[in-house]
Amino acid sequence: MKNRRFALLLVTLLLDLLASPFVEGYRLGRVAFNVFSTDVLFSALYSISENKRRFLWGLVLFVPAVAGVWLGYFAPDSLIMSQAPILMTFFLIYTAYRVLMHVLRSDEVTSESIFAALSVFLLLGVIWSMFYFGLESFQPGSFKGLGTLGDYSGGLGSSCLYYSYVTLTTLGYGDVTPVTSVARSLSYVEALMGQLFLAVLVARLVGMHIAHSMKEK
Repeated sequence: MKNRRFALLLVTLLLDLLASPFVEGYRLGRVAFNVFSTDVLFSALYSISENKRRFLWGLVLFVPAVAGVWLGYFAPDSLIMSQAPILMTFFLIYTAYRVLMHVLRSDEVTSESIFAALSVFLLLGVIWSMFYFGLESFQPGSFKGLGTLGDYSGGLGSSCLYYSYVTLTTLGYGDVTPVTSVARSLSYVEALMGQLFLAVLVARLVGMHIAHSMKEK
């Protein structure tokens, strides 16, 4: 099963993104949101457990990330605890980096390398949603149309995810707009990163495929 770790990460990310909106607004919606987030974190840790050293580094960041998710739920009135899910960002950045390195260092295009690349793209959207959440939390009004302030599992996180993926894919619906200079900077950096990632990824995968085909001749 370990050779399918990137497929598992991709599936949990997709399930989290697809299922979260359906539980929002229900009494147990926040619990379900946190459960989905925890599943993603476990899958992320599993995906980078290629060796003991990487697993231990990942575990150091994984523990506060999971603690932050649930402390933010059990102590919603505490400012520190309500922002605790931001701890996920550090772990997800490390995960995205390790998975991306796996793609770039691969010698052959396989289903797992494709799953890994897709997972990195989805992780970028989640990471940037955390940036937007943190900015809106500490500087309310940075975005217009984002919604009311709350903790990440209480509705604002869903709005941040929506805006993040709309920006990452350069859809630009315009229903949520950055107002402050920092918000605008984060937005265009994410848009640029999304386009550059796809361009570099396609070039890398095509190069890997050509190189592998030439070796087989």
